[in-house]
Amino acid sequence: MRAFSVHLVVFVHCLVSCCDALEIKDATFKTGVLKCLVQVGIPFFFYISGIASSIFRVKKGFLSYLSNKFWRLMIPFGLAIPIFLVPRLFFGQA
Repeated sequence: MRAFSVHLVVFVHCLVSCCDALEIKDATFKTGVLKCLVQVGIPFFFYISGIASSIFRVKKGFLSYLSNKFWRLMIPFGLAIPIFLVPRLFFGQA
């Protein structure tokens, strides 16, 4: 279920990017279909992630769990900034 929700969120983001790139002006598609998918996918993803984190708790304590979770999120974030954001900002100003 968690993998399905991740795929749904990525799919919605791809649809939004495609609509913007193709300059689709259909208001019913953007307000109807995309809002419906966003209202289902993102809360479902957070719900499943919360359930999974409460079931698979670290036995060493809350601070250990929090530290582990922090580093698991911050290392990819720290790598993604120079790889994706900096070139996007650089080429976007041309």
